Amino acid sequence: MRALDRLLAFCSYVALSLPTFPSGMLIVFFLFYQLLLHGIELFPAGGYVALTDDPWQWFRHLLLPWLALAEIGIFQRVVRASLLAVLNRDYICTARAKGVGEWRVYFDHALTPALSPVLVLTGMELAAIMGGAIVTEKMFWLEGVGWLAINAALEGDFPVVIGTTIFAAAAFILCNLLVDILQRRFFSSGRD
Repeated sequence: MRALDRLLAFCSYVALSLPTFPSGMLIVFFLFYQLLLHGIELFPAGGYVALTDDPWQWFRHLLLPWLALAEIGIFQRVVRASLLAVLNRDYICTARAKGVGEWRVYFDHALTPALSPVLVLTGMELAAIMGGAIVTEKMFWLEGVGWLAINAALEGDFPVVIGTTIFAAAAFILCNLLVDILQRRFFSSGRD
């Protein structure tokens, strides 16, 4: 278990240190070009297929951009630190003393309180994900809001740039409001 923990920690540090653009290029290189050289076309390098047209193709086309945008490293670090803190609490020791199995201790008693910081982090990471989406949309030929913002900035279309900025800010605020509501609903300590 110690070796797995160290491997996951190393992978999370690598994932944390790579910005969206290089990680996207590495993902395309390994999961598209290298597989294509071996005759395997598992994922397309870019483009978009609507979910209503073909759900499987929609998933295949969006998996690589999702991987490029995923902030997996920071989430792994926060879950690990939070879980270790929760596992040292008295009620976990009591559950173990009563003979509760380790899997039940982890999933029934420790995981829910450990996920509270992850929910907060999700709202805060949204700004980084939206910033990375602009680069990712250009890299994977996805015509979304980021693509629109870049083209508008290059063409000097300032009303569109302002509109996309306001849209991103509103989405960020709404997601943080949703995180606060969920935090209050599911993780409040009951001190009302």
